[in-house]
Amino acid sequence: MKLISYPLILTAMIIVFAASPEIYGKVIRDPLVYKWILCGMGAYLLCARFLVASRESLIRVFTHELTHAIVGTMFFRKIISFNATRTSGVVFHSKGMVGDIFIALAPYCLPIYTFAFLLLRLIGDESWFFVFDIIIGFTLALHINCYIMETRPRQTDLKNTGYLRSAMFLPTAWILNLSIIMLSIPDGAWEGITELADIYKETTIDLWNKLT
Repeated sequence: MKLISYPLILTAMIIVFAASPEIYGKVIRDPLVYKWILCGMGAYLLCARFLVASRESLIRVFTHELTHAIVGTMFFRKIISFNATRTSGVVFHSKGMVGDIFIALAPYCLPIYTFAFLLLRLIGDESWFFVFDIIIGFTLALHINCYIMETRPRQTDLKNTGYLRSAMFLPTAWILNLSIIMLSIPDGAWEGITELADIYKETTIDLWNKLT
């Protein structure tokens, strides 16, 4: 299964990176749409880091293990135990045929709090979108900080997955998730995901035509 995953990850990596100029070109052309997200990220950098500094380790470990558990549940794994303390954490779940790489590496690339508020934004009143966007920016900065602090060679998840597979998977997942967030802000999450799917489809067809 590991051997098969390499060409799949490489294919996804090529498509995601090839589509990035079009996606982030849209962001650059209309940066004011993201002003409240930037405010939220700035709020985290300027004040929240100091306010939560004493509990930062616990927040980081809890978020890490919670992400394992959520993604494990998405792959129909039974969560046997969940433990998170200031210094360590662990989640035990049942085994399955597929999804191990996603479960193992999700805490290093999947901003679960950000996506939660992105979905809540769908049911919110438009006049309150700026509040959701501030929180989205705040949580995104929190997750980025977690990724920076936790993505280390000593991590068991990275060792078990394999450093090469991790190095291929994580940047691809980072760009994919950030693309979903950026495209969802102007028109909503469903529209953003649909637009992203269309861009990836067109990119795939274009790459295939160039190869053939």
